[in-house]
Amino acid sequence: MTLLVPIDIYDEHSRAVTASRRLARQLDEPVVLFNWADQEAESMAAKAHLANLANDLYGMAEVELAVTEDRSAAPAIVAAAERLDATICMATHGRSGLGHALLGSVAEETLHLGRRPVILVGPHASGEGPETAEPKIVVTVDGSDLSETALPVAKEWATRLDRPVEVVQVLDPNGLAVDGSDVSETSYVARTARDLHAPGPPDFEVLHGGDPADAIVDHARSGVEMIVMATHGRGGLARAVLGSVAMRVVHHATCPVLVVPAAD
Repeated sequence: MTLLVPIDIYDEHSRAVTASRRLARQLDEPVVLFNWADQEAESMAAKAHLANLANDLYGMAEVELAVTEDRSAAPAIVAAAERLDATICMATHGRSGLGHALLGSVAEETLHLGRRPVILVGPHASGEGPETAEPKIVVTVDGSDLSETALPVAKEWATRLDRPVEVVQVLDPNGLAVDGSDVSETSYVARTARDLHAPGPPDFEVLHGGDPADAIVDHARSGVEMIVMATHGRGGLARAVLGSVAMRVVHHATCPVLVVPAAD
């Protein structure tokens, strides 16, 4: 499972670099530091920057440097991920409280164009990983078929990282699911956790709160390696490719979030 780390030499990237370095060592898999340039001089500068970054931060880990001449960052990133059969790991750049500015245009467009899960390292995530000896992976569901597309992805990563999985659902204070349906407190998530057959014993949690994103972020503040959740795509606008809950989880989470793109 190659990790593709897009690097903008003029922007912040250390969170994604740190997270990918840790994951690569755990997975014993290669990392590709990726940059895009449309002129030979820029290409040479990018290669030198990536080489220095690889030497300084990855040490003996296997690193491949790749530079494309396609100046459009997101299409180049998605094409490289397809060519390398890689998982993208990239930092987001929250700049305000407005939903469309929480991720940054490159991350948003990459999610919109691609069909592979993407690891997003938000502005509050250090990338260093939890300090607990037995971290877990949290996967969120809400009773919908779309949310459950994240389950096999969570199981795959948990198996590769040898981590237990916790299935989490958020209900409002009245016991209703996010979509307003009346659901049992535990039967759905308990059954989902049991049927997942992930590493470790079945584990689940039902959270309560009026804001699902806040509940998920608060729950995952300690002992969580990664949050896995599906997106809710809503059309052709890049900034609409993430549902509001997923977008705010990415922006506020203290751990990386593995986002599974919605099907067409």
